[in-house]
Amino acid sequence: MERAEVNKPNRGASDVGEDWMRRAIASRSDLRFDDLHIDLVDRALSAKENWIPGSLESFRIAARARDRHAWPFLVGVGFSLKGSSSRRGLTFQTFDEIQHELGESPPSLYLFPQTGAAIPEDKDAREVTAFVRPDVPIPVRTFLRESLDENDGTFQRAFWVIG
Repeated sequence: MERAEVNKPNRGASDVGEDWMRRAIASRSDLRFDDLHIDLVDRALSAKENWIPGSLESFRIAARARDRHAWPFLVGVGFSLKGSSSRRGLTFQTFDEIQHELGESPPSLYLFPQTGAAIPEDKDAREVTAFVRPDVPIPVRTFLRESLDENDGTFQRAFWVIG
């Protein structure tokens, strides 16, 4: 993960996100799945109850910056969910329900190449856009990813918004 400077009071969240995007594009760190934890965008997003609204707003801002600069990337936000001893499938249909499923790590922003995007082509991910979709003004797809961690035998779960 590329470490971003925690947002200072005089810097806007859009500045922090756009600066991270510029660095990620310049270094091609999108190929290494470098991310920006939303609690580094704004200190107010450190509180778990702010993770979902803050992540979706950060996603919207990042997508708007991407469009403004015509950068050829997909923007994604990944939410780590609580692990499980078995595949649970889709256990939520609203973001209020997702709040109860969140793991301990803050959500992160990612950039993906438009072709060969990591999540849509991941064998452990399935699209759930028809069931769960955020209210954002850009076209998005959503995915639930459940993968077996062979070290401890649990399924790691994540929810993704990509647009």
